[in-house]
Amino acid sequence: MKQVIGYRASWKYDLPFPFLPVRRLAIRLVLSDNNSFSARTGFKCHTCIHGQCSPYQNSDDVFCQCYDGWTGIGCNESFICASGAMPIHSNRCVCPMSRYGTRCFISNLAICQCRNGGTCIPLDARSGQNACLCSQNYFGQYCERQHASLKIKTFDEYQPEILPIVLIQFIQFHETDYMYFENIFLFERVSTSQALSVYHINHESLPPMVISKIFYSSSIEDYAYYIILQVPLVKFPMDFQLKYVETQLETTQKCLDVRKMESFKTPINILAYPYIKRIKYYLRACSQNDIRCFHDEIYFCLCPTQKNQTALCKIYDHNREKCQMSSYCLNGGLCIENRRKGIVEFACLCTSCHYYGSLCQFSTGQQGLSLDALVGTEMRTGKPLSEQSILIKVSMIILVCMITFGFIGNILCGITFVRKKSREVGCGYYLFLISIYNQLALILLGLRFIYLLITQMALSNNRTRLLFLCQCLEFGLTLFPNLSNWLSACVSVERTYVASYGTFFNRKKSVRAAKLLCISLLIVLAGMTVHEPMTRYLIEDPRLGWFTWCVPKFSSTQSQKLASILSIINLVGPFLINLCSMSVLIIIITRKKLNVHTGNSRPSFISVLYQQMNHYKHFIISPAILILLALPRLIISLGSLCIDTSWRNYVFLAGYFISFIPFMATLFIFIIPAPIYRDELQLSLKRIRKFI
Repeated sequence: MKQVIGYRASWKYDLPFPFLPVRRLAIRLVLSDNNSFSARTGFKCHTCIHGQCSPYQNSDDVFCQCYDGWTGIGCNESFICASGAMPIHSNRCVCPMSRYGTRCFISNLAICQCRNGGTCIPLDARSGQNACLCSQNYFGQYCERQHASLKIKTFDEYQPEILPIVLIQFIQFHETDYMYFENIFLFERVSTSQALSVYHINHESLPPMVISKIFYSSSIEDYAYYIILQVPLVKFPMDFQLKYVETQLETTQKCLDVRKMESFKTPINILAYPYIKRIKYYLRACSQNDIRCFHDEIYFCLCPTQKNQTALCKIYDHNREKCQMSSYCLNGGLCIENRRKGIVEFACLCTSCHYYGSLCQFSTGQQGLSLDALVGTEMRTGKPLSEQSILIKVSMIILVCMITFGFIGNILCGITFVRKKSREVGCGYYLFLISIYNQLALILLGLRFIYLLITQMALSNNRTRLLFLCQCLEFGLTLFPNLSNWLSACVSVERTYVASYGTFFNRKKSVRAAKLLCISLLIVLAGMTVHEPMTRYLIEDPRLGWFTWCVPKFSSTQSQKLASILSIINLVGPFLINLCSMSVLIIIITRKKLNVHTGNSRPSFISVLYQQMNHYKHFIISPAILILLALPRLIISLGSLCIDTSWRNYVFLAGYFISFIPFMATLFIFIIPAPIYRDELQLSLKRIRKFI
């Protein structure tokens, strides 16, 4: 069993009566949801050198939580604990189970009589007391007792392939009006093609009834109950000693809602009665319907296995699973939690297939695709790179290749357009800046992937630094691709203008317009991108601890809509300009050639079109390639597509990488097809060879 010490929370309590030689505190420590510092940004540490500012659970005060190897109020004092220990204030360490002492260098050889693979844990080195930490199937002082278990072998064929959230409730009956839950277990994404095994923790026998509650969507009303185990009431309580049961989940076991039962609507609409009068009819509902159970908004009623008996109704809280405190789920996701014996576990059901992730933090909506959204679900948090999934490793290899080839191509482009002759028209300035912006975009894409690895492998815990990097990377990764796309559209427009005016084209005016347009685009697009760092925040999954995600959080629906509109403009605008420019260019050059020919010798439109496209192919190839490479991302962003299966995630990731091909292929899109620029590149390379 792997033993790891992890930080959860800190508390601050005053010690009264300082004149006493010994003081004790009798307090109860309760873990709450308020351990996230992002919600309490009004409090800051004065000096925190080698650590991060963290809040106390029970106070508005904050303290410096030191990194490994540091201690002190400001985390400025070097201090080394034994391997596997964690330093705290006052030069002390929290020790692993096998060691004790101020710095955890003293071995503690605990001897226990633990059975069935249990682990011996020392409770107090001074008294020599120990305890057994049992494996999954056993419990007891020496792990000598085995948990009762339940196995759902088969599911109804009408159930979906994946059940989003399944709650298994072990219920005992007492002489009260309420149902007593002995154990509740929460399962996410349960496959109906595989069996589901559940252990009844700390119980050697199963209770008289086990209920399954299945949530199908983010609507709090979209759930269903199933009785997966029910023992006849006459056998309660002494004769019931089941230790293991294999069962199934079928439609006949479903508990109906009284609002959907026809016997409560016809011939008399009993649902219209006052509630006190309505529940009187529940007692005979079992004899009038072939059902095993039913429920309303307050009661849960069981039908006895013997016929002609009245229903047994108990008060049941249908909303007990809804998260009581702050909801962890983002973007309107439904938060379902299970609290049992101090353990809080939860799951999120996202509002639509456009939102996904453990906290519904990822989106494929109109804000555009992001690297986090595409590979984040495949990250194995806390694992080194060697243990990451094949998708992460392949993505890293692709990024390294893209950055390397892009660097070579963009350097060659820069060499070409450094020459003054290459910048005699506006296109030269556009392409020179495109090569710079493209390389910056590729570098930032690689840094964004490294940032994702750092946060998910917990290589850095400095939240301030991580948030700053997150905001800067997202700003740059949005700005520079947009600049490159719009400048590419400017190239297409100018080439169409050149083909239209021919010898009347003014090169000097073209250069002046290009300089002005480049500056204007930089200012305008920077203004359209300024919301990116403002809406980026760090969130933590409480179940994972240190691992953070950089996600957008909008203060209002209007700001989210504005961000979507800006994203669509930057995505669709250059695409449409390239498409229109290419179409207009083809029409203009074809008509000009046709107007030259008169009389019977006039060639056909198709033949002239083919000749002109071949003659001006360097004008047509560039926008055509850009249009084709932009199509996948355009379809994904505007097509309302969902990532509901793993293969779609791979397709989306491929489309995302394809959209970055223009940033590494500037040489092949703009330089090589154009004879003038190709010759300039060859001359530049010859001069470099002579110089070397």
